[in-house]
Amino acid sequence: MSHLKSCHCCGLVQTAPDGVRAACARCATKLGSWLGPDWGNELSAAFALAALILYVPAMWLPFLRIERLGHAHASSLLGGVRTLLADGHWLVGLIVLLFSIVLPVIKLTALLLLAQRRWRLAHRNRAVVYRLVEHLGRWGMLDVLLVAVMVAFVKLGGLVEFHAGAGLLTFASFVLLSLCASALFDPFELWDEGLSLAQNPEPASTSGAQPAEHTQVMAHEVPAAMVTPPPRRRWVWLIPVVAVLVTGWLIASVVSQRGRLIALTFREGHGIAAGAELKYHGIVCGEVETVRLSDDLTQVHLEVRLTPEADGLARDGARFWIVRPQADLTGIAGLETLVGAKYLTLLPGNPQAQRVTSFVGLDEPPVLDLEVPGGLEIVLQSPGGAGLRTGVGVHYRDQRIGGVVSTGLAGDGSAIETRVYVRPQFSHLVREGSLFWNDSGIRLRGGLTELSLHIGTAETLLRGGVAMSLPPDPGEAVAAGHRFILHSRPEQEWLDWQPAVTGAQPVLDGALPKLVQATLQWTHDGLFFDRDRELRGWLLATEEGWSGPLDLLSVPDDALDGRATLTIGEEPITLSSDAVSTREPGFGVLPYEQSREAVTVPPVRTPQVPEDCVLVTGPDASPLFVAAVRCRRVDGVWLIDEALPVSSALHGAACIAVADGALVGRVLCSDDSRVIVLSTPAND
Repeated sequence: MSHLKSCHCCGLVQTAPDGVRAACARCATKLGSWLGPDWGNELSAAFALAALILYVPAMWLPFLRIERLGHAHASSLLGGVRTLLADGHWLVGLIVLLFSIVLPVIKLTALLLLAQRRWRLAHRNRAVVYRLVEHLGRWGMLDVLLVAVMVAFVKLGGLVEFHAGAGLLTFASFVLLSLCASALFDPFELWDEGLSLAQNPEPASTSGAQPAEHTQVMAHEVPAAMVTPPPRRRWVWLIPVVAVLVTGWLIASVVSQRGRLIALTFREGHGIAAGAELKYHGIVCGEVETVRLSDDLTQVHLEVRLTPEADGLARDGARFWIVRPQADLTGIAGLETLVGAKYLTLLPGNPQAQRVTSFVGLDEPPVLDLEVPGGLEIVLQSPGGAGLRTGVGVHYRDQRIGGVVSTGLAGDGSAIETRVYVRPQFSHLVREGSLFWNDSGIRLRGGLTELSLHIGTAETLLRGGVAMSLPPDPGEAVAAGHRFILHSRPEQEWLDWQPAVTGAQPVLDGALPKLVQATLQWTHDGLFFDRDRELRGWLLATEEGWSGPLDLLSVPDDALDGRATLTIGEEPITLSSDAVSTREPGFGVLPYEQSREAVTVPPVRTPQVPEDCVLVTGPDASPLFVAAVRCRRVDGVWLIDEALPVSSALHGAACIAVADGALVGRVLCSDDSRVIVLSTPAND
């Protein structure tokens, strides 16, 4: 059966047989769909449906992130239109909304309606809808908007930094699929099924001159046959299926990258705006989404979206504040926000604390000492504040050990209470006998015979501060919340005190050696009567035997009958005078009486100069820290400062270097001295 078809190129109207590919008799242009007579507009419908599927993420996903002079802002396409309307740019906003968002989706919907075959519109309605598609195609500005974005990337790259979001990629795909749907649409397929020559038994005539017999003969010459269309190819519908999968993947990716939303409340906004960054250690870990005033207009509420990696920062106890330019006599902080955007930063709380979503921001940056958790917080009482404020330092021997957290009136207004935070590595210095005073930085003392001037650190000179001293007998360590008196000035003897406080224990890598306590017992051969005596010390298990002080491993000269018993742990051993071999001066090795399992001995080295170390004894005793400044090398041994609490109970203790955990010596105690005998490696 033949149909009347018009050539797309030259417009010639001609008959074309069904089921075959036909070409124009005049210009040889292929007639009908370029895919074949059975396809119709299926491919155009598939592209239109895929474009409509991508329309939703293209409008809602983040489109662009723009950074200019430190100000960053990310928004979707609909968010950008909303911003234009909110800022009063009604004309521009409505143009973008109508011609780049509304009209394209109407065109694609109409195109999809025309391209499908199941629910055909009436011929007249098809013509109206097709004219609508033609007119909308002239006014839609999808390609113009996409080109404008590309031009912005190229031309403004040196002034403004652009970052493409998932919405831009989806929008570009949406534009491409829309163009493909329009280009592949064949309008002649809309009316082809009604143009058969056999379906016109009564052709129109202006004169009734043609007899009825001739019309009947023509109807018999061109019979109307029923045509069964072949099965349709369905692979083109994989295009919208792929569009659905891509859309789902993009939405899942964006959702997975959206961290937790937290709420911050500040008394002052200090110019913070939506799009401002939340930074920690200089790394962006969130972004401000909204900024608004509270209902009573007294506070500023911020909503901050964290990055997934920074979710653990928002825990109970975390402190947030706005970084802005601040200047005082000691320097300038937040200088980068003079030309760039203000941003938020934080001080995390306890990593084990519960995650929370609401925080009250700080008006001022917190004390830097608080960045080191686990310290000690105490309270100082004084009649007046004397210029103390948040952030000033607390010093011990001109070394900063903490800072002032806050200062204010006591509950009854009778005194000033200053809360002080001491860093964990210095908290052992705060004892019951500690004395504190207000250190202005300059102290002048004078009399008839002398005049002395003391100038403290530059920080205390400019900002003031708090100083601390310890008496020779400082007492026990205090708990958090302990109260002290803040004196106005120190006494001279406070400045001369040099106590030894060794409560701070360094963290050593690896396990410490475990020593065993030994007791030497013998009977003293006296002139008139005999008396039992004993000596205690510590032995270290080595591969060769028990290593310890010679006076603990040898039979004393005054022992009755030259006999003595050494009890190692709970095992008694009868000593003989020739069983011990000497190694270091004052130390020897007693061989094991029976075989033992392999023992683990720390590496041994001989230090050249005194260094920080710990004295180790039994597993139930805490190591005693000895600073390098407390030792003095003389004739191959270290003389320990007499002010340190090194008693005879440490006789034979192991000296372990803090730097590498090596065994560098052993403690040797006598009636008049405490020394560390340096170790000698076995191969020396």
